[in-house]
Amino acid sequence: MPKQVLTEKEVKHIGKLSNLELSEKETQKFSAELTDILDFVENLSAVDTGETPALSNINEKTNVFREDEVRPGLTQKQALKNAKEAHKGFFKVPAILKE
Repeated sequence: MPKQVLTEKEVKHIGKLSNLELSEKETQKFSAELTDILDFVENLSAVDTGETPALSNINEKTNVFREDEVRPGLTQKQALKNAKEAHKGFFKVPAILKE
């Protein structure tokens, strides 16, 4: 299959869609780089993966974490014990948003 070339006009259009102002030098550079990327993807598409099993996770491990265990937490009184200020059982902090 012939190499797909991304023209400078197409790169400028992509830049406009991305709200990017590209210089002439950047447009030329990205045209070449994006063409190389498209060529690489085309090469990947040509690889025969017919006998390769589908994977959702290359590790095949589903859960390597420990089991959850319930442990007692702090009571409300203990949690608020060192609070600088509390109001009706909640921490009271200075406002950071103004109306």
